[in-house]
Amino acid sequence: MDEKDCRLTIRHQQIVLAKKGAKRVHLQSSEHAERVTIAGCVNALGTAIPPIIIFKGKRLKPELYDNLPSGSLVEKSAKCYMTNKLFKEFLEHLARYKSAGKYLLIFGGTACHLDLSVVEVADSLDISLYCLSSNTTHELQPR
Repeated sequence: MDEKDCRLTIRHQQIVLAKKGAKRVHLQSSEHAERVTIAGCVNALGTAIPPIIIFKGKRLKPELYDNLPSGSLVEKSAKCYMTNKLFKEFLEHLARYKSAGKYLLIFGGTACHLDLSVVEVADSLDISLYCLSSNTTHELQPR
């Protein structure tokens, strides 16, 4: 399981002037894009469960559900980040899609994931937790 913070923007085709043969060209864009966090989970066989998508805000607008994969869990948080409460909801979401038996969930160790209440919820759902060091999942992924 891993999560990624993304910016949602509608990009219009823009013309960028650069020196001929330049290897790196930068495009400036508006910083006023909406942010979203997406957490996905895939097992060793390559089977994925529908993602949890976290929007910033206090209320969920009906249009946020448009064009999402079937079964996606759509939530909100004040800063668009995974919280302790949302991580427990993600565990329950995972439990709805996993087959019977004990599961091992490998995830990055951000502060919201490290709590006794999370372990208790996971244990009640037959999910064993394996926490990686914070901000290392990009280095530990197989290539």
